[in-house]
Amino acid sequence: MERYAIHYIMLIPSICIIVFLSFLEKRKYRPNKCGGRPALIIPFPSLDSFENRLAYAVAFGTTLNTTVTTVISQYTLGFEMPRYLKALEVLLRAMISSLLFFPYFACISTRYRAVGAVINICYCLIWFGIDVAECHSNFVSSDNPMESYKVMFVLLYLPNFICQLTLVVFCFYILYRCYRTKSFINQHIPGAVKPHQVDHVRWVFRKSKDNLYQALLTESQTSFVDRMNKSRRLKLFTDFTFFKYPTKIVSLVFFQLNVIYLLVLAVIVLLIYITSKIDFFIDLVYQLFGQKNVVLTDIAGILKGWLYFKDICLFSGLKFYY
Repeated sequence: MERYAIHYIMLIPSICIIVFLSFLEKRKYRPNKCGGRPALIIPFPSLDSFENRLAYAVAFGTTLNTTVTTVISQYTLGFEMPRYLKALEVLLRAMISSLLFFPYFACISTRYRAVGAVINICYCLIWFGIDVAECHSNFVSSDNPMESYKVMFVLLYLPNFICQLTLVVFCFYILYRCYRTKSFINQHIPGAVKPHQVDHVRWVFRKSKDNLYQALLTESQTSFVDRMNKSRRLKLFTDFTFFKYPTKIVSLVFFQLNVIYLLVLAVIVLLIYITSKIDFFIDLVYQLFGQKNVVLTDIAGILKGWLYFKDICLFSGLKFYY
């Protein structure tokens, strides 16, 4: 079955989950009508949330393969269309993908933690089974006889498998915590200012005051805030006390790491393809002349070594000049 057909089928449980979670919540606007239900679900607190940061990041990791497929896949309607209709189809596929992965985030952000965890476990396992079946189908039906190409199918789905299983483990942990605390609904309403933010600001002012006092005594040091503003390394890579990156930063970094992983796989596939063509050319020369050309064999070996060395330099972050 094609991937887009699976998406159309999975829209049914996805929309059912969204409607069910929306009826669990109560509206703040006009709460007297229809019992205050349904309410609008906020799947991802993108402003200043610090709770469940890694869970949201892992949920974004599960969407990577579908996002890439949505961007690079061919048109599925089966007939030639003008450009504006092609753009509308891409937008439609993006909307379908958003609806498919909406339950991941809605189950994490809902106040009904036990219900959200159970639904998320079932939904993750369904998608895990679909991805495993699709990976096995691509592995078996691959026309390329090289085993390295088949291994790439497994490596392509590997981050998705890890993210889905990690999300399942997180949901089981939520259920265990609900059972231990006997609290299945989150009644806490977070304020605008988090406690760790207050502690961090106090720590920065105290440290800045101490450094400023030392600077007045020695006349050779600057304040901590001035040094933090001037130093990019101090600002980004130093572990400050009571400081936490928000959810959107953690999710963005995790998603970018997954994209880099896919780019590395693409470079490796290209390298394997080039080396296979070099070997094919050497075998063709051997079949034509009845003997191996030592010069061509040495040139092919040098070219392969140069390609491998270039990729190693690229992956390790070294600058390589031609």
